[in-house]
Amino acid sequence: MPNARESWSRGGCDRLTAVETDELTIVVVVAVGATPLERDGVLRRLEDVVGAAVQAHAPGGYITHATIDPGEVRLVIDAPALATPPVLSLVGDAINALMADPDLLGWGPFSVKVTDEASDEADADGADGGAEVVHRSPLDPRYPVDPELSRRRLLDDADHVLGGLDLQWLTVRDVDDADPDEREAALTEARYVAGALYHAAVTTVDHLFGDLAELTGTGDPGATVRSAKGAAFFVLEDLPARYAHRYDALFVQQLIVAAVTVTARLTEGWRPLACVAEELALRLLLDQAEVRLEAADLDLPGWRGIVEDCLFEDTDHELLFDPGLDGIEDDEESLARTGTTPLAFTRWFTPFNAGRPVPPYLLDSAGLDSSGAAQPAAE
Repeated sequence: MPNARESWSRGGCDRLTAVETDELTIVVVVAVGATPLERDGVLRRLEDVVGAAVQAHAPGGYITHATIDPGEVRLVIDAPALATPPVLSLVGDAINALMADPDLLGWGPFSVKVTDEASDEADADGADGGAEVVHRSPLDPRYPVDPELSRRRLLDDADHVLGGLDLQWLTVRDVDDADPDEREAALTEARYVAGALYHAAVTTVDHLFGDLAELTGTGDPGATVRSAKGAAFFVLEDLPARYAHRYDALFVQQLIVAAVTVTARLTEGWRPLACVAEELALRLLLDQAEVRLEAADLDLPGWRGIVEDCLFEDTDHELLFDPGLDGIEDDEESLARTGTTPLAFTRWFTPFNAGRPVPPYLLDSAGLDSSGAAQPAAE
């Protein structure tokens, strides 16, 4: 191991004193006016590009901290041999490529340094208002950073889900167009979306397990998304915010089961969604698919709209995301008059009707009568 650590930054390199551990700290300056959602999105992209760059030379590394505050996005990775010039060069080049994305105009400059664990923990625990995330999970090399490689991977993996989805559900173009060029363009777009949905199915479940670990790692058996101070979540914060105080470990376990049930439809054949939780899980999956298409530098107008039209039977669940309609989900009489799906939190895992089965793990909390029979949410 070298006696001194090198650090790589936009604009030049400097030297650091020797340290006992290899912890790589990446700090990106936030663009003026960036929203919390935009900052979180950049952190996720930063994790992807840095993870892929490090994996090539430091396999087995893991993210120890990720912080988001109004001024900066910070990522800390622990792995052997991070201070070597090849790793620092790869990381710097990967972040430079990310910052060159026109969608990130105004972000940066950034710095990449190898520092000691104590100073990293002090930064993470300081008074900067950042939200700390402890992942302790292997870096994921599955998704290439290079857009061309990403597009190739999407096309290669599209076949995994074409047994469950009709290609015409995935593009606004006509996959049966008489014009061979137009037909080929439509089929290619549909395959890109199919591949993105496959990747999203994997990452959505991965992230839910990570969010579950985040909750259980607090040491508080009753911790919720709202009460878990200093924690940040990959996907739970994309659920309706008004119920953040109800998102505890048991809920996440149930949501994981619902999400796995939804993703299984991609490969075994699509069937109508069975409950509100499955609708929310599909929405999370589509959010992840957007990320995968963006990483591949693909602009496919209208793809999400047609997928939603084909896979959702209605958009009732979107009422849960409207702050102006807070409380409407509990007015079951009004919802029944308008033919709206029951949306109360206690009904999220309840089957819509007797023909929409859900796994036993969800039935256990789906509102059973005294005989043990599931009570349908709506006929």
